[in-house]
Amino acid sequence: MSLLLQITIWCLVDMVLRGLPSAVLVLLFEKTAPKEYRENSIQTIWPLIVPFLGAVWFIYVAWLHYSTYRNVLWVGDKPNVLRTWETVLKIGFLGGALVCLIGGVGLILEGSLGKSLVVINALMLALMITANVTMWIYVIILTVRIRGEVEPERDSKELIRIEGMKMHFPVKGGVFRRSVAACKAVDGVSLEIRAGETLGVVGESGCGKTTLGKTIAKLYDPTDGRIRFEGVEITSLQNAMKPFRREMQMIFQDPYESLNPRHTIGTIVEEPFVVQGMGTREERRQWVSELLRKVGLNESAAQRYPFEFSGGQRQRIGIARALALKPKLLICDEPVSALDVSIQSQVLNLLMELQREMGLSYLFISHDLAVVKHISDRIAVMYLGRIVELAPSEEIYSNPIHPYTKALISAIPVADPTHKPDRVVLEGDVPSPIDPPDGCRFAPRSEIPHNTEHLKNLPPFQEIAPDHWVEACPACLSSEISL
Repeated sequence: MSLLLQITIWCLVDMVLRGLPSAVLVLLFEKTAPKEYRENSIQTIWPLIVPFLGAVWFIYVAWLHYSTYRNVLWVGDKPNVLRTWETVLKIGFLGGALVCLIGGVGLILEGSLGKSLVVINALMLALMITANVTMWIYVIILTVRIRGEVEPERDSKELIRIEGMKMHFPVKGGVFRRSVAACKAVDGVSLEIRAGETLGVVGESGCGKTTLGKTIAKLYDPTDGRIRFEGVEITSLQNAMKPFRREMQMIFQDPYESLNPRHTIGTIVEEPFVVQGMGTREERRQWVSELLRKVGLNESAAQRYPFEFSGGQRQRIGIARALALKPKLLICDEPVSALDVSIQSQVLNLLMELQREMGLSYLFISHDLAVVKHISDRIAVMYLGRIVELAPSEEIYSNPIHPYTKALISAIPVADPTHKPDRVVLEGDVPSPIDPPDGCRFAPRSEIPHNTEHLKNLPPFQEIAPDHWVEACPACLSSEISL
């Protein structure tokens, strides 16, 4: 019913925006056209106006619905239908200008040639309308069928699931700047974030942590893989992604660069409400004051600018902006790495308190394992664009399996001068994500003797203990680990 109401509203708007100007053009044509056209003007111009307006209307509505139906067709594995529909729409959109030009020339010319062009123009437009309408009806029928077969897999414990996600950035070179390679920032990551949970993602700089967070938030369109939010496929959503923006927000690493220095804090925190069209101006001001109080700032901060605050206060402002729409998932991209230790603890405690109050889920990205241990329920270890180990926080610190995880944990400083840590020093350098090793990414740096035949294929991600997953590569795991 809501879809029919939307289409009706669009029709009325289209009549006002396109029908009235067309009527004015007809009246002007009646007064300015030559006598032979004025005597038979309606019969001459009618074959042009009606099909043209119809084609414009159908193409207009089809494009509005395209992003919504596209997601359903993608879920239903109908790529050929998607390509065909996109081609029909493009031909209809670009052909509109051509047939309008032909019809205009036909109206100007006299005699049988002009009439023939008008008739040809009307037939072309009628064919375009028929193709678009037929394709539209077929897609709607197919969409209803797919929606009946592919119901959202809603799980109260699982908020978001990522399956086989890849994010490759093209590397361009040569005179014409053609793509010659790809930087595989994220290469086949699968994980899930549960409701009310904090999932920590750790790894050294350049391993793809931030790219993973931005791709989940749909700031990047993934090269491959699927993202399901509360059971709903959102991977291919474009315009229809706007409602899901309320449910996923991001806290960025640099608390100053992420805030517009020309806007006041009130304007910055109010912006999500304005984008989503929520509330009146007075209501939005009240909501901004409540958010600032919630993160420990005075209401007077709304009238000040970002440069007037310290780093910790600016990060609190970023948190307030992220909380504005009451999201279910917050992606925290190293939110405390640019702050000193005392401010770090304040921001972390604030995040944990907000999680208890609002039932938030966090994807907490950091390279500081001590910070991640303090806030996370589960921890995923990334290396060169892939997850190599995933386990509960206590489990991964007490019983690390992958050698890369062991090396990271051994690097955590201990506040005891008498303690002599057993450091695990890795040999070699991190390979380039543009040309990563075949198979296991970490195997070339492993000290465990191994057969090079094992390195040709990517190792499976295997559960070796309850909720403890590891990339099961024979070249990385000791023989005591049963695979």
